[in-house]
Parts: sequence; C-alpha cells; structure tokens
Amino acid sequence: MSSYPSSPEWLHGELTTRKGESMSISKRALLVKVRIGSLGMTKSDAGAVDDLAFRNGADKSRLHVTKKVLPELATLKSLGTGISNLVRRDSYPWEDSGLRIISVKAYRGLVDNIEKMADAYNQAAEKFCSISNYHRLIEQERVALGELFKEEDYPKPEDMRAKFFVKLDVFPVPDASDDWRLNVSEEAMREVKEAVSASIKAGVQVALNAVATQFKGLTQSILDMFEDPDRRMTRSVVASTLQALEGLMKTSLIEDEEVDKCVDRLRSTLEAMDDKGLQHMKTNPFRREKVKNEVEAQVDDLLDKMGGFL
Repeated sequence: MSSYPSSPEWLHGELTTRKGESMSISKRALLVKVRIGSLGMTKSDAGAVDDLAFRNGADKSRLHVTKKVLPELATLKSLGTGISNLVRRDSYPWEDSGLRIISVKAYRGLVDNIEKMADAYNQAAEKFCSISNYHRLIEQERVALGELFKEEDYPKPEDMRAKFFVKLDVFPVPDASDDWRLNVSEEAMREVKEAVSASIKAGVQVALNAVATQFKGLTQSILDMFEDPDRRMTRSVVASTLQALEGLMKTSLIEDEEVDKCVDRLRSTLEAMDDKGLQHMKTNPFRREKVKNEVEAQVDDLLDKMGGFL
C-alpha cells in the first residue's frame, strides 16, 4: 500500500450551490483510483484452434479455444472484487479512466478498510505464490489440461508474487482557478481554463447525480414499506434503511445545513419505528396513513433540497 495523505488542506476550488454559495468541492473531496494486480484465469490457445479446425474441417477464423487455468485464483479474485466494491460503495464516478470522487470525511475510513482488506489479499497472495504451493498447482494443471498444458502460460515462480498488489492512487480535484504558468497567449489560456472548468463541473455533476440516485433509491425503499406493511414493515427493514442512510450521509459530497436538517427529521421518524410502533401501524390503518404522509413529506422535502445541487 502506498501512503495516503490524511489532511488534504492543500486542496482548493469551489462549486456554486443552489443558493449561490460555495461548496468548496476541491477542499472537501479527493479523486481516488484503486489498482489491483492479479492474473487472468483464462488463456487462449491458437495451437488448439489449428488442431480443432483440422480435425473438423472447419475454418479456424471462426473458432476460439479458451482454457481455464489456475482455478485456485478464485479466492484472490473474490478478495480483489471486495476491495473494488468497497471503493465503489464509498465514492462516486468521476470519469471513464476509473477515477472516482470521494468526500474528505469518508476518505480516512476508506483507507482504513482498504488496508485491512489489502492485508487479507496479500496474505492470500503469499500463500498462493509460495514455491512449494505454486509447483504443486503447476503439476495439477499439467494433469488437468493434458496436451493443452503449456509452460509459457504460467509466470515463473520468482516472478509470480509481483503480479499481486493493491494500490490506492490519490489526486486532488482539479481547479481551473489555479495560477497556471503556461507559455500561451491570454486568449488561449482563457480557453484552456474554460475547458478545464467545464470538465470539472461535468465530473462533479456526474458524482452529484449518483448521490441523488442513491438517495432516491433509499427513500423509495422507505415508502415501499407502507405499500406492503405485513411483509415489509419490519424492524430489520427499518434498521437496514437507517444504516444505509447513515452510510450515504457519510459518503455524500453534499454538505448543506438544510439537507442535513431534512435527513435528521427523517432519521428521527425512522428511529421511532420500534417494534411497538410498527405493530401499532400494522393494526391501525389511520396511524399507518399518518406516518406514511409524514415520511412522504420528509422525503419530498429532502429531494427538493437536494435538487438545488443537481
């Protein structure tokens, strides 16, 4: 793992909110990209294609032979997928290159979790790449693949360990207001800054839309409880909704007092849905309708306040 800055006070920049206030997006967010080194579990075999085409009188350009190699890699693949999913959970899309934007308040927690998961990944890699284990696996491959086994499909034992790694790259959110010193005309500089500013705003908008989509999905799950109270209105559903709400607020890029107040009101309503309260709503349709209307109003208010950022 590389070292991660824990206090990015050197960031700057801003984004205008619905009230014309500064969101200071560059001060409150970072760009991250996780890289996970591994080996592919499949190999193409051109020689097998030639043999298959010859034996069947087929056009080899229409054929493709893929071998599944080292199925024991599945454990490492699963651990790597878990790390990638963690990053996707705590951050939002920024651009097609794999960069994602994460709030500073969620960054330290992400790093701590990745370090723990990377330890498990590295331990599994050490076990997989040990000389004795690797030689054993190669002999198993030789038996399993028969004449399709090729030594060159497998890295040398001494080169294997370097194939597996977990790295989290961290970058500042760019800022078009930076004092760039480029040897271009003032007009060209203005065009560059305008292009960069447009790119930044587009990236932030994608991230904020992702936040809104998650909020809408979460609030819809809350409202769905009232449509089927006998099946869905349970304490476990309420608890999981509260947990998801807390997680979303932790990672959200939106920092706004009005949004926070809306979330607090919704949280209080959900917290009041203990076992006794839920049972009361199930047996009393008037109480259920009253609470439903309260929740709908709180959800509408929340989405309305968020709408100013979208």
